[in-house]
Amino acid sequence: MKNNSKFLLLCLEERNGEYEYSHRSVHILPNNRIATANRLAEDYARKFYGGKAEPEDGGYHFFGGEISVRVNSWQFISEEHFNTLTQYL
Repeated sequence: MKNNSKFLLLCLEERNGEYEYSHRSVHILPNNRIATANRLAEDYARKFYGGKAEPEDGGYHFFGGEISVRVNSWQFISEEHFNTLTQYL
């Protein structure tokens, strides 16, 4: 089935010492390609804390490995869902 949406729901997982957090965000893509969605998701995780990110364990480490951020999941969503989620995320 072909994807016709260029709206994305992105879920990141953060580990910060003993604590774990989930971060959700919505994005508008320039096109509806899976490669574009993957690239945006990884780029967003890599730049999540700014500064230098060290790729490791399928994610990115910041501040000498004290914090780890990785893409947990992403999915294409409809424009209607995008408009609703932007009100809450």
